[in-house]
Amino acid sequence: MSETGSAARNGLTASLRGNYALTLAITLFALVPYLFATSATDILKGGIIHDVGLSKTMFSLVKGLGTAGYAFGALLAGDLSQRFPRRPLHMTLTASCSLGWLLSISGFGPITFCAGYILAGLSTGLLLIVALPPAVKDYPASRLPFTAVFINLALFGATAAGPLVGGLVAENIGWRGLFTIFAVVAVLAFFLGLVVIAPEKPTAPGTKFDIFAIVLAFGATVLPFGAVAMLQSTGFASPFFYVPLTLGLILFAAIFIVEDRHSAPLIAVDRMTQTTPTIGTIIASFAGGVFISLLSLSLLRATSLWGLSESQAGIGYWPLPIGAVVAAGFLGLAFKTRFLPLLILFGMLVMIGAGVMLMTVSTSSATVTIPLAYGLLGFGAGATVSPALFLAGLSVPSNALGRVLAFIELVRSVGDFLIGPVLVAFAGLIASGPAPGEKQIVITIGIAVAMGVGTTLFCVAAFFSAYRTLPVPHLERWLHGDEAAIETPQALSGGKG
Repeated sequence: MSETGSAARNGLTASLRGNYALTLAITLFALVPYLFATSATDILKGGIIHDVGLSKTMFSLVKGLGTAGYAFGALLAGDLSQRFPRRPLHMTLTASCSLGWLLSISGFGPITFCAGYILAGLSTGLLLIVALPPAVKDYPASRLPFTAVFINLALFGATAAGPLVGGLVAENIGWRGLFTIFAVVAVLAFFLGLVVIAPEKPTAPGTKFDIFAIVLAFGATVLPFGAVAMLQSTGFASPFFYVPLTLGLILFAAIFIVEDRHSAPLIAVDRMTQTTPTIGTIIASFAGGVFISLLSLSLLRATSLWGLSESQAGIGYWPLPIGAVVAAGFLGLAFKTRFLPLLILFGMLVMIGAGVMLMTVSTSSATVTIPLAYGLLGFGAGATVSPALFLAGLSVPSNALGRVLAFIELVRSVGDFLIGPVLVAFAGLIASGPAPGEKQIVITIGIAVAMGVGTTLFCVAAFFSAYRTLPVPHLERWLHGDEAAIETPQALSGGKG
């Protein structure tokens, strides 16, 4: 009887190994909690500051270092995922992610909250590269469009839904209740991984640890994110802002130089500087930065000028996830076709239009204009950030996807999460009083919109300098591992495809 039961359990386990739906679920559970938190905590910060005993400056610093951990973790995982088996990496990282959320709600004081939140960010960045590429590469090409839809919802949909979730939980279970759910989800990802992920050998166990890339990436994330997090307390003229920011950006630039000369680099600079990966990375970075800027500035206006509480403002963002879901559907339709670049272009134009609406809105028209603008903003960002990442990923061989995605996420995080806080601080800088008024917020939104316009014009010019017609992705060829789905010349070389 026991042998029969054991055989049945073994058979069930074998049938679940590599299951497509469960693999997507693991990816969702591993990544979504922290991505929710990146935007939900802007709504929940009042409760967190009060309950934990943080200052506003310390809260901003913890958020910034959590994002730095996420960006650095993604690049570090590009190395670790080559040299270590996926299954134990997944187990370790989901456990550390759950530990991070539990530390943050432990009530032992500011230090444990800070350590826990940063650990959750670092673990999620590592999990991004451990969990995501296998969900893309290990299944037939026929499933790639649905996978793309799912990943778009997991990566960007969570960020878009964060303010709404923050507004809802602020009035109910509070931030500790939300973080408890995050810890439980990470535990669920741990046990699902135990069942679904098959024991396997690492892809390149003999690869040497690229210490130069890792050290440079650490400085290129911690220094600028920490500097920008302190900006509203220190000001633009403070050496506590511009010295670490400048040093961090120098280290960021040094990554390209060092890796380009490395005999066995972690970051394939030659592939990343080809036209389509360059365009995809630029769009993902700046479109995300424009989105975060418009989100932050509209929240500032709603709470400081229009008198809404943070929870009321968060609930008012309900159209954002709806727009993101619609964009994900369009991504699924366009993924296998030549129209993926057109979807990204349309998304940029829609996001620019949403920014113009947020610039021109008045209190009398806000009831109609604001929900429409938020819905368009959700669609625009959902049709640009993740689709641009896919455009870049399809332009390199799939066997390099993990390392390429790791570096793109590093670059994207720098763009996404530095631009917004800098623009919010700039709105305060040009204010005549202690807080920015309507005029200053409109001017700063205009700067974000101008960045979107400039990014769009540059990328359109770069794309059509390389291609006469829209390229069709060859997904079957790409999944074999050695060839790109979209052939691409060197960046701005003028070659025509």
